[in-house]
Amino acid sequence: MLAAAALLPACQVAQMRIAPALELLVAVPVSGANPRRWNAPLAFGPWRAEVAHEGMKWDFALPLLGITAGYATQPYRVVASAGGEPIQAECHARAVTLSRKSLEVDPAFGKLPAFACAFRGRGDGTLRLRATALGQETGTLAFGDTQWVLRSVHRFRGSSVPSGPPLGYEIEGGGRVIAAVEVINQGRVWIDPAVSPRDQERLAVAVMVLLLYDPAVGE
Repeated sequence: MLAAAALLPACQVAQMRIAPALELLVAVPVSGANPRRWNAPLAFGPWRAEVAHEGMKWDFALPLLGITAGYATQPYRVVASAGGEPIQAECHARAVTLSRKSLEVDPAFGKLPAFACAFRGRGDGTLRLRATALGQETGTLAFGDTQWVLRSVHRFRGSSVPSGPPLGYEIEGGGRVIAAVEVINQGRVWIDPAVSPRDQERLAVAVMVLLLYDPAVGE
């Protein structure tokens, strides 16, 4: 993850610009995100995730993501909980290729975007994030019939100039931003309390995997 090197005037640490809909919410700090130590807990608010490092095979994610390839690996698995039934996530942050006789084969047949996750618990769900030609990332977070829009944020608070890599991500549903995560500095999270408790849990696990995602891996 990135550490915000830029400083605002008056020696304030640079922060991600958040949507007006979240301005009145108190940001929840993240622990364990920066610096990231694999297999160490990641937490914010009541949520805590135990993280497994890369090198495992997909378990339940392939069919949820619509992939029929016989071989694919995942960089990490996340098991997140707020003290109740956990939600499991399996994520992949780069295209998997196999080489045979100088031919390169994508076993997922192009169906894996820059970042893809499948979730189990609170219903089955998926997260897909794709890079655009303008250097941004957009995608969807879906659980059953519920689907939210996901996009990267590239502007610092108080600035109109886009940054380079993503400073964080925001999730939109019903025409308004209902959650956001800042991935620079220590990390901060906003989740609209007006969202149902079940959907808050789904948003929280999506935030967990976004805190672990490194866009540079897919380059």
